[in-house]
Parts: sequence; C-alpha cells; structure tokens
Amino acid sequence: MASCSTRLSRHAGGVKVAGSIEKVEILEVYILYSEVILKHYVGHTQNVEERLAYHNSGYSKYTKSGIPWKLVWSQECTDRSEAMKLEKKIKKRGAKRFLIDLGV
Repeated sequence: MASCSTRLSRHAGGVKVAGSIEKVEILEVYILYSEVILKHYVGHTQNVEERLAYHNSGYSKYTKSGIPWKLVWSQECTDRSEAMKLEKKIKKRGAKRFLIDLGV
C-alpha cells in the first residue's frame, strides 16, 4: 500500500525497483497561505511549483483574491488515493490546526 509518509526518489519518470523502472505517480499535497486574506488553501498536484505559479497568476477564481500565495507545507504521496485522503484529512481538521499539530 502506498503512503504519503514514504518519499521515493524519482528516477527516469519512475522508481527504480530491483533493476527495473516501475512507473509511479508522484503527487504532492500542499498548503498555501495568503497574508492578504489571512487564509490557507489546500490542494494536491504533480508539480507544486507550477501549481503555485498558477494560483498566483489570477486565473483561479478561488485563489485570485489572495495573491500572493506562499507555500507553507507540502508532502509527497505515491498514489492519487492517498493524496486525496490526506487532502481531505487536512481540510476536515483545518489547515491552520493541522500545521499547529505538526509544529509548523
């Protein structure tokens, strides 16, 4: 079973497994913070740098009022199901409380 706590190194688009390459989808669950609106935003993506640039571009109606957004936390997951579960857990707890629980 894949886990968000397991960090796997990327190697030629996959993870090196006993001499072969196994295709693994690496996703990152992330938390952004806006000092403008004093709110957090939680999401998941394959490329957190590109996603942060998108949020700061003003194209997203949900995040354009908070520009500029800053990345405050991220965690790699090895499958979409685990990433979505972690994202839901953070949203249910609240991003601020989740970060406090982690000591961030």
